[in-house]
Amino acid sequence: MRKYIALVLALTCMLALVGCSGKLGVDANAPKDSSPGEIPPSDMSTSSEAAENLSEIPGATIHIVDIWDIAEAEQLDCADAVEKFWEDETAEYYFSCIKSQHIIVMDSTGRTIDIVTALNEGLATIADLDYYGIEYYTEPKLEVVEPHVSIAEFSYAEDSAIYVEGAPGVKTSGFVNTSEVEIKSITDADERAMNECTIEWDTINTYLDTAAGIWKVVFSTGTPGGCQSVYLDYVGKTVLIVYGE
Repeated sequence: MRKYIALVLALTCMLALVGCSGKLGVDANAPKDSSPGEIPPSDMSTSSEAAENLSEIPGATIHIVDIWDIAEAEQLDCADAVEKFWEDETAEYYFSCIKSQHIIVMDSTGRTIDIVTALNEGLATIADLDYYGIEYYTEPKLEVVEPHVSIAEFSYAEDSAIYVEGAPGVKTSGFVNTSEVEIKSITDADERAMNECTIEWDTINTYLDTAAGIWKVVFSTGTPGGCQSVYLDYVGKTVLIVYGE
């Protein structure tokens, strides 16, 4: 009986000692669980994307933010000569000295270029120079009006009846002028006919058959037989060439 009691006491003491040492199966070095919803610091990104250049953003519009004159701001010398820096259909635009390289344009991306480059790129207009107070002056273009000239007439029907295909010095095919170009004046007809001319010449005589719509341009040197006649229709196509009339 005593042995049984002693055994029970021994087992009771062992259980008490185990309970005092802490929970069984717990690793004291194990990391603590994160709180619900908390992002572990090791998973947080510390990198940031660089801002994109405005010119690379689809749909973004690049515009002017400033134009200034470096020569004026920094009191730089400006070559004493008139400089034409731009022209359009109606006028030519000039600076009073050579300074287009000193007129600086800044766009919304921070890029800076000179005014001539900006105008060529379509970034700037002449109106922008007015807005930013850049001085220049304008020379309007004069419209060149060709004086009225009486055009000598001829009969294409008569000429084509004489200069038939196969006759000496007559060419009816293989022309240079085969595309359409509107002929509005004697100058247009002469310049177009020059494409077909194959002789040396010092004189041009131009005729028109208004009914047929045919021009006749005669190149010559004053020497008998040393001429070439080019016949053009109203859209600039060559229809006949005659040599040595």
